[in-house]
Amino acid sequence: MVRWFHRDISGLQAEEMLKTRGISGSFLARPSKKNVGDFSLSVRTETEPSSSSNTRSTARTRPQRGASL
Repeated sequence: MVRWFHRDISGLQAEEMLKTRGISGSFLARPSKKNVGDFSLSVRTETEPSSSSNTRSTARTRPQRGASL
């Protein structure tokens, strides 16, 4: 298994993991709990050295169109 894919964590756990272990640009993906078959991508961003935030997006799979973010 790859280090950026986490099968059994929540969105809050993903944010905490990136906050405590990640650096700017770190990311992880996990299956969406709300939309079965979709994936959630969380990314750590920093605007200033002392300030960090996480962004969460959902990647949806569409049978005829492929994936979208």
